[in-house]
Amino acid sequence: NRFHMGTFEITDRSKKYEDHSLRRQKLIKKLNAIRFDSELLAQGATRWLPNTCEKKVLSFARYNDEETILFVGNFSNAECVVSLETPVALNGERIIDSMEAVELLTEKNIRMPPYAYMAMQLTKKI
Repeated sequence: NRFHMGTFEITDRSKKYEDHSLRRQKLIKKLNAIRFDSELLAQGATRWLPNTCEKKVLSFARYNDEETILFVGNFSNAECVVSLETPVALNGERIIDSMEAVELLTEKNIRMPPYAYMAMQLTKKI
């Protein structure tokens, strides 16, 4: 509730300098910078991509006529080898990932450790 000048704020700021908080702050700043620099993320279309671990993994692409950004995130505490249903190969530049723990196995398969995520700029439009 930052718009209420702290009157209703319930955020515990006593731990903001602990390691886990500093890592989160760094990630949020990086995500904001990526979004700010990308017209695609601000105004592109979204395509949800089916995958073989749908109860654990979220996968979608943001795209326009010129580019595509793919996001894959494992929201569970179990590793999953994900096969994505996508018309293009998963080759491109990683924009952000969780400590590079995500492993591309093939052009459509990814090993996702628990709570891992990855965003990738694909070399082909979706």
